[in-house]
Amino acid sequence: MVDPLFKCIFLGSGASLHTADRQHVNLLFKTNETSVMIDANGDSVRRLWMSDISHLDLHHMILTHYYVDHILGAVDVLFQRYVMSFGNDDIQPLNIYGTEKTLSVLENMISALDSDYSAFYTLHEIPHEQYKFVIDDLQFNTFPVDHGDMPTIGMRAQSVLIDRGFVYSADTTPCPNVFNAIQPNDILIHECLDHNLDEHPMHTTLKQLTDVVPQLNVSKVYLVHMYPDMQANEDSIQKELDKTFNGQIVFAHDMEHVSV
Repeated sequence: MVDPLFKCIFLGSGASLHTADRQHVNLLFKTNETSVMIDANGDSVRRLWMSDISHLDLHHMILTHYYVDHILGAVDVLFQRYVMSFGNDDIQPLNIYGTEKTLSVLENMISALDSDYSAFYTLHEIPHEQYKFVIDDLQFNTFPVDHGDMPTIGMRAQSVLIDRGFVYSADTTPCPNVFNAIQPNDILIHECLDHNLDEHPMHTTLKQLTDVVPQLNVSKVYLVHMYPDMQANEDSIQKELDKTFNGQIVFAHDMEHVSV
């Protein structure tokens, strides 16, 4: 019997500004049966290969919202399928999930390129409210988060074989929907834009996150979507975090694999 597998691969962990070490945040939830990619950062296909996963074996992608750093790579994933289809009739369509507006923006992007990839994807609308659905052996609970006027969804993902899961905030200010989705000993993946600001109108700061973590029943918190200045000060910030949280809050790194 194969041991149940449920892990997150950080295909990217950075914010909207690239650095040498971090691409835009981009996750892959992987189990024994399936792989589900969350957002697409423009380097997704290559990073799937780096994880020993063919992009043709990826059948599901969830887009949290339509800002360019989260949706840009979706077109390239489809383009790669299109190119690989010549002489290959077995290319399966990619199931793409997102809010009505996010899916509309994606189709407009494809149309603007004067391209027809319609044979290579199927769209699935996620309502901008609490919503539950299943993809193979993964259960998803999606919910709206607070990213200004941008309709954005966060999520909790859990394997049907494992009683712990991942909660991903997506881009948001501190949001009750994220924290209420957490179940005991989950792993929280939370955006953390800046370590100097007290607050931000569309994102979460380190101060805000460290204020709330002690109230959460999580086994670990992985920080993503950090601005370059915060990344540049990672060593000193992590040292201070360890004094209080003893390793519970850590920076995520590109191509890192984390299992529940």
